[in-house]
Amino acid sequence: MAPSSTQSACGIPEILEMILLKLDMRTLLCMQRTCRFWLSMIRESPAIQKALYFIPIENTPGQEKAQNPLLVEAFPALFNLSDADNPDDGYVYDERTLATFDMMKTPPN
Repeated sequence: MAPSSTQSACGIPEILEMILLKLDMRTLLCMQRTCRFWLSMIRESPAIQKALYFIPIENTPGQEKAQNPLLVEAFPALFNLSDADNPDDGYVYDERTLATFDMMKTPPN
């Protein structure tokens, strides 16, 4: 029996790469488990590796940095800095908190 056109297309790496690049990240990550050919295709394709944020994308001046949407979804507190007036506020500590710790560790006389 002759292979179908779908089987033929998926056997050609360039066509399979174009098809896989149309998928969302989560699906693309799951596609690695389909078969060894697809796994090697996803691992060896620089374009797919960039789409999965496994290879850094070159920054161009004036362009906003791209964030991995799966990481943003999993760790929103690390990426949601737009609400802060000053990005350095994440490193500011409350003096009262340190005073409380000092009181807790000093034994009473």
